[in-house]
Amino acid sequence: MNNKKECNIIRDLLPNYIEKLVSDDSKDFVEQHLVKCRECNEILNEMNSQIIIEDAKVQNDDKIELKKINKVRKKISIHTSVICFGSIIIGMFILILTLRSLHTYIFLKNVYLKYNQINQTSNYRLTVQTIYKNYKEKENFTSITELYYKDGKYKEAYYDDVNKKTLQTAVLGEIDSNEKTIIDFQNKKIDKRKNSTIYYKTGQLIKNDFVNNYCLPEIRYLYILNNVENRQFIGKNCYVYKIKNASGYTEYWIEKETLINIRTVESYQNYYREILYLFEENIATENDVENNYRLDNFEYREIETNDMTENIQDMDAYINKILEE
Repeated sequence: MNNKKECNIIRDLLPNYIEKLVSDDSKDFVEQHLVKCRECNEILNEMNSQIIIEDAKVQNDDKIELKKINKVRKKISIHTSVICFGSIIIGMFILILTLRSLHTYIFLKNVYLKYNQINQTSNYRLTVQTIYKNYKEKENFTSITELYYKDGKYKEAYYDDVNKKTLQTAVLGEIDSNEKTIIDFQNKKIDKRKNSTIYYKTGQLIKNDFVNNYCLPEIRYLYILNNVENRQFIGKNCYVYKIKNASGYTEYWIEKETLINIRTVESYQNYYREILYLFEENIATENDVENNYRLDNFEYREIETNDMTENIQDMDAYINKILEE
């Protein structure tokens, strides 16, 4: 075999020789030739160098790819952590909101039950003091109302100031009756009113805006997101239920021990009103619920009323007010 032909055969075998894919005989043949052929040795060295370069490039590419993969993994890990953290925060927020809503719902329910309970008592006095300021009209006034109830009979007395100097009106009647007497001391009139239905049924004499507007079973769930604060008033620990809007706020102060509304504050752009409530049980006497006034020269009238007009003193003024609104 001439030398050129043998070199060609060796060079064809070199790739497999490098990869160790040749038989032992072919390996011996290649190595014997390399001992005596400088050119084939140089080609082998070049091929080995190229393989080393390509291996290094592959390793470098692998490192680059691995870095990319690690970056992606890191981003995924960060996103996963953010999502988990966000889920925890949202979960905690929902839990806090749920617990607060449950607390408010129970609070509204308990106030409602308390007023049902005190409405069933047979002897009490409810005193209501009102302070009113109209900033727009620059008017200020105070008033006081006393409600006495004993064994089915009631009397309400309305004064035009908290010192009870001037008695304006007194209302006397009985529970589960469609009759009541209204005494107007300013105009010296006595109205014996007979209504088409019962004025006050058992358990309905004490009316409270907070209870009627927020605590009734069918509507209290609508107001469970409103905040209930813990504050003090004249040394009493209170829950304060606050309603806010763009023009002002209303606060209902509920004494914690009794769950009774002892104070209501309304502060708006044009006016301020503060109402103080004092409920006292087992204090009314027979004399408190009787008509014990001197009524000389009073005009006496008997009037039949119905549910639509009852408790509206001036129907024309009321209708005009509704139309204006």
